[in-house]
Amino acid sequence: KLFSKLAKEEKFIPLIPELAWRGGITDNIVTEIIALIEAGSINPLMLGDFRYGVEVRSLKEDTIQLLIESLIKNKKSGIGSVMLGIFARYYTDKDAGHDLPKDLTFKLLTDQVFFEVSKGYRDTMDQFYWAQIAQKFLDKFGSSKDEILKIGLLMLDSIGNDGSIVDHSEQYVKAVLTKISESYPDEMWTRALSLLEEKGYFIFKRWLSSNDFFTGHDQKNSTLLDKIKLDTLWQWIDEDVTKRSWFIASMVPNYFTNTPGEVCLAREILMRYGEREDVRRNLTANFFSEGWSGKASDHYKGKLDAIKAKKVTEQNTKVLRWLDEYIQHLESSIEKSKTGEERDDFWA
Repeated sequence: KLFSKLAKEEKFIPLIPELAWRGGITDNIVTEIIALIEAGSINPLMLGDFRYGVEVRSLKEDTIQLLIESLIKNKKSGIGSVMLGIFARYYTDKDAGHDLPKDLTFKLLTDQVFFEVSKGYRDTMDQFYWAQIAQKFLDKFGSSKDEILKIGLLMLDSIGNDGSIVDHSEQYVKAVLTKISESYPDEMWTRALSLLEEKGYFIFKRWLSSNDFFTGHDQKNSTLLDKIKLDTLWQWIDEDVTKRSWFIASMVPNYFTNTPGEVCLAREILMRYGEREDVRRNLTANFFSEGWSGKASDHYKGKLDAIKAKKVTEQNTKVLRWLDEYIQHLESSIEKSKTGEERDDFWA
């Protein structure tokens, strides 16, 4: 009753969210707050504190859903952080104890506030919470093709949008895109390939390539490109071989194998386009995009021994040409590294 009286006093209205947070959140209080938000009397960003603690979990589900719906309708800058935080606290946090609602979760995940260009500040936790909710949605409703594809296609369409949820290749968000691509590779890759030139090759490279630095030689590092059907990839490259073949060579997994029965994208690219110098050069640069610990000469020697062993059983002339060039680069890198290491030892 006291809260209802305060909610009618204009001078107290701006304090209502904080009073509710400090005094204890109840269904009646939140219902009052929703009405004030709908009336434009309260800035919904003032509900930011509701993201912290576990008090919101005590609310009835009808109440929390009305609150989320009200926030979704509001388009103030920064509202996404409030929606995600409250939703995650109620539904997806460990020990949250509430079943994920399909329609509301889908509505939240696909709200344009997360995908449009935004120059405003985005909370550093937004990507984590959005991805956490998305993963839960995929786990529970993964067979709902239309909804899952809409999320994935929205992500692809928004790559490169400053301030969007996919503005940076954050690992949690990227994992969502990977999972959707694995489930629906044809639909996702048809869209991805059509967007490459429009969005910019190197913006997409950050997302589609998974060549992390510290993986060690001869260790295959999964990439989104692994999910595409080769016929689809070749058809796309062949439409503009000059521009597209070297680009794909620069982002395939930097891992080589010619083991029978195992598909290696690097080798497949070479067998089809290995006569092109720009393809071989960019693939070599790709294979040198890495990190390691210890002496560089030892690292390159390990890679050299491994690739020479694979060359013994290779028969394709285009692949052999690249292997010879790559081996020369490795041998040169070993010599340069040894010279630098000897110099360092001398001055140590």
